[in-house]
Amino acid sequence: MKIENKQKLRDRVAIVTGGGRGIGRAIVLDFAKEGANVVACGRNQTFLEEVSQEASRAGYFVLAVRTDVSIEGEVERMVDEAIKKFGKIDILVNNAAIGGPRGLITDISKEEWDEVLDVNLTGTFLCSKAVLKHMIKRGTGNIINVTTSKGWKRRRPGAVAYRASKSGMEGFTLVLAKQMKPYGICVNAMGPATTDTDMQKNMPLAQKRRWRMWKPDEVSKLAVFLALQTVDTLTGASIDFPQWQKSLRGS
Repeated sequence: MKIENKQKLRDRVAIVTGGGRGIGRAIVLDFAKEGANVVACGRNQTFLEEVSQEASRAGYFVLAVRTDVSIEGEVERMVDEAIKKFGKIDILVNNAAIGGPRGLITDISKEEWDEVLDVNLTGTFLCSKAVLKHMIKRGTGNIINVTTSKGWKRRRPGAVAYRASKSGMEGFTLVLAKQMKPYGICVNAMGPATTDTDMQKNMPLAQKRRWRMWKPDEVSKLAVFLALQTVDTLTGASIDFPQWQKSLRGS
C-alpha cells in the first residue's frame, strides 16, 4: 500500500522530455512514484507507451505524448495537451538528447551538427519557452536541464557537437535562472556521469571497465531533489551527479 502523504511530488505536474528510455524513463517513473502527474514525451511512441504501461501497473499515471522537441509546433501541442489534461505545469525536465557523431570536426557534416544542436539545445529552448508562458502566470515553477558531468567533459573530447550543445545548456541555465527568479521560477542543471543507457552502447569496452557506470534509477534521484527546490533554496546551479552522491555519503 502506498503512503500518499509521504510522496514528495504529490499533485505536481511534470513534463519529462526524452522520457521513453534511459535517464528520462527513470525520471518519469521516479516522479510518478513520488506522486506527480507526469507527461512523458519523446520521438518513439513505442518507448513512451511502455513507460506509461509500467507506471500504470504500479498504480501511477503517465501521459505519453509523442513529441519532436526540435519542432516548435509539436512542443506547443504537447504543452497544450498537458494543460488540457492537468490544468497546470509545475516541473519541466529538459532531458531529450542525441549523442551525434564522434571524431574530428572536419569529418562532421553540417546536417549532423544541426541535428544535435536542434534536439539538445534548441529543444531545451523551445520546451522552456512553451512552459514558461504558463509558469510565469502562476508565479511558480521548476525547470531542470540535463547536461553532462564535469568528468565526462574531460574524458570525451571527440563528441564536439554533443559537448557544444551541453555547454550551451549550462549557459542557458545560468541566464534563464536570473531571468526567471523574479517570477518565482527555479532553474537548475544536473550533470549525470557515465550512465548505463543506449547512448553508451558504442563506448569502447576499455572505457566502460575503467569508468563507474551508474544506473539510470540512481541518477534520477538527483532530478527528484532538484524538483523540490525553489528560488529561495537553489536556482542557477549546475550539480554534478558524482559530487552530489559523494555529498550524500558524507552527510
